[in-house]
Amino acid sequence: NNEQTCGCAVKNFLDYRGNVSETEDGVSCINWEASYFENYPGAGLGEGNSSENFVGNNYCRNPDVDLRAWCNTNDGYGYCDVPQCDPSTCVPPCGMPNLSKHGCPSFLQAEECCQKDDENCKC
Repeated sequence: NNEQTCGCAVKNFLDYRGNVSETEDGVSCINWEASYFENYPGAGLGEGNSSENFVGNNYCRNPDVDLRAWCNTNDGYGYCDVPQCDPSTCVPPCGMPNLSKHGCPSFLQAEECCQKDDENCKC
């Protein structure tokens, strides 16, 4: 997967780091504020390593584990239509069933979720 240009639906697009900057209705996104950075560090909301030097971008993200990627607008917020990665390359977060529709058979999990002796767990 290229996290820069697509996101995984099975992860609710938490991994999306592309440049889509408008909602699915065509409304322009506004920059993320430092308060979001404080609550969701590492979510791809902008540049900087503290709220004092944070410079937000206006890209669609899913910092709060919503249903899918979204952004703030001048009138509130809106969901974004971001590119979806090939589902067969996506594995769900630990603890979430990895059903066949997501590219793996049965209830297999991401490799990092598995115990060393549980070969049936991995995709």
